[in-house]
Amino acid sequence: MSGRVDSPRFVALLALTLVAAALAAPAWGADEPRITARLEPEVIGLDEAAVLTIEVGASGFASLAPRPTFDLENFEIAAGPSRAENFRFVNGETARSVSFQWQLRPLAVGAAKVRNLVVALGDAQHKLADLDARVETAAPPGRAARAPSAPADPFAQLFPELFSQRQAPRAAARAPKVRLAVALDPPDPYVGQQAVFTLYLLTQADVHRVSPRDLPEFRGFWVREIQLPDRPRPEWVEVDGERYGRVPLLRRALFPLSAGKFEIPPVTVDSIVEVTELTPWGTPLGRPAEVRRATERMTINVRPLPSAPEGFAGAVGTLAVQARIEPASVTAGEAATLTLSVSGPGNLRSLPDPEPATPSGIRRFPPQSRSSEELAGDRLKSARTWSYVLVPERSGSFALPPFSLTYFDPKAGQFKTAASQPLSLEARARPGESDVAAARPEARDEPTPSAPEGPVSPAASTLPTWLLAAVWAGGGALTALGGVGAVMGWRRSRSPRAQSRRRLLARLDEARRENRPRQAAGAIEDAWRDYLSERWHLPADSPIGQWGELLSTQGVGRETADRLVAFLGDLHLLRFAPELSATESLAADLAERSRQLARELH
Repeated sequence: MSGRVDSPRFVALLALTLVAAALAAPAWGADEPRITARLEPEVIGLDEAAVLTIEVGASGFASLAPRPTFDLENFEIAAGPSRAENFRFVNGETARSVSFQWQLRPLAVGAAKVRNLVVALGDAQHKLADLDARVETAAPPGRAARAPSAPADPFAQLFPELFSQRQAPRAAARAPKVRLAVALDPPDPYVGQQAVFTLYLLTQADVHRVSPRDLPEFRGFWVREIQLPDRPRPEWVEVDGERYGRVPLLRRALFPLSAGKFEIPPVTVDSIVEVTELTPWGTPLGRPAEVRRATERMTINVRPLPSAPEGFAGAVGTLAVQARIEPASVTAGEAATLTLSVSGPGNLRSLPDPEPATPSGIRRFPPQSRSSEELAGDRLKSARTWSYVLVPERSGSFALPPFSLTYFDPKAGQFKTAASQPLSLEARARPGESDVAAARPEARDEPTPSAPEGPVSPAASTLPTWLLAAVWAGGGALTALGGVGAVMGWRRSRSPRAQSRRRLLARLDEARRENRPRQAAGAIEDAWRDYLSERWHLPADSPIGQWGELLSTQGVGRETADRLVAFLGDLHLLRFAPELSATESLAADLAERSRQLARELH
């Protein structure tokens, strides 16, 4: 007899035999089932696959329907489960068994375990002992590493000849190819030069979710966040001869504060990716799997600037300057606004206020400054603007020299100077100008403490100039006293302290209306940074974690400083929390707390 199973008579005879045995034999349920579990091998290399086998057997003819469950430590399922069923009929006695196999992939060197093994059989729960293994860097000597393979086909095991012509299924999918990488452009910046730090995810699998476990700390740098697109498009790159889709996860503009070597600690990211593996029938099946990856530690070598020329104030980057005056023609005694601006990729917040040269006969008041940032490609472009109020005290044509700025160009490796075009201001004569000019003292060029801060329209500047003119012209004691009272009230409403607070509150109102939590937190931080720099003279590049301590040294109450520290902690959470679902309500709360702190610090 050849042993082939293609004879109809043999199949019919086997069926009749099994039916007769079913009628004669008792059910297996009267006997306790035999349940075993094993994990092989006990010592496994990091590139190998362990095999978990659970087998359930019992006497009798009734079918088995076991339902095994378990938890894994330092393992993940690489393939399976494959299911095989065996039936035996010997000397009138029957026995049936069902076995399951999983291929397990180790995650890291160290202990690994299969725990909480439970096999449900009918209404009964059968708990098994935990299974332990130890993961080494490589397979033990003398044993080749065994990679995960395709699960066995139970039909091919039962009927090997019927399935002999069937193509063997392909190997099961290996670990998902997901990597993290960091890049710095340029890799060795100068002090003050903008360097863009980017955290990339490289993958060959579909990624469902990304959750950073920790964010890097950039000690020694002034840091600005570069917003990423809501839906960044991946780009294809080749790494070690393989193509990956690369997507940026985080981008920061770093401005080194000093020369030397600085380290960026590793960044760890958890992601849920789609893993494709083969079923026992050779068809692909996708399932989600959690993957954790970490970057290497990055070392940044910051180069010092060469010896600076006279007049260099710390500007680094390819910068441009502009100047304009509006209106270019006014009546003597009215105000015009001179605006100076610097733009480029450098850190412009630390620049001191310029001192533009103004000719004799023009009174210049202290400037109002503002900063702005925008994204230009993958870099941050900054702009700093200063507005000066100029009041010509007599008629005539006044030439304003060009505004110039010395900066270091890191691409050229040398210092350069940028300059604006020269400007002119025309002042028309006013009625009675010759009499007033003869009665009042010679005008001075330097600003006075009572000067208004920020741009003032000609209509707004007319009142204080008219009052001063009345006093200078000898309009009498009553006129002088009335004029002085009006000037004092005007000075209080236009004082630098009041102006700074009003600007802070206006920016906080804008932040309250921002419906994106991260952008709201950034706007709140920028508003506070500018306010503390103007009102309390805190360095513009000081880390926010030091604001409380710096204010304490300037006489701010300890309780108020402590509240500011707590406020900064919530601000940091809002800006950098990986999950924003619980932080959206923080934006309005932080804006309101900011207003309260502003009243206390005022």
